[in-house]
Amino acid sequence: MRIAPHEEWLDVVVEAPSGHQLISTVYVKFSAGFNWGLFNILEHTAHHISPQIPLYQLANAQAALKKAYPEHVTQEKFSLATVWKAFATCKCWDPAAKRWIGYRH
Repeated sequence: MRIAPHEEWLDVVVEAPSGHQLISTVYVKFSAGFNWGLFNILEHTAHHISPQIPLYQLANAQAALKKAYPEHVTQEKFSLATVWKAFATCKCWDPAAKRWIGYRH
């Protein structure tokens, strides 16, 4: 996941439209029924790159991104362990200080 402080994704140059949204958004894969019940809003990378994509087209847009930029689309299967890992390691980037900070900072 690209939320850990040791990741260097802020310095990466991606030759793609909306490159940083592409590499910094984690796509969490849920069951098809759960995703459908939430109108595909969890097709998160596509949603972040282009919020105006209609909900019924997000699954197609996400698949197209994954096909066009497989090395940049980060996908995790949903599990409680994944959620715990995100909460335990998530930090905020402070651009002024150029360092990662915790939420309690």
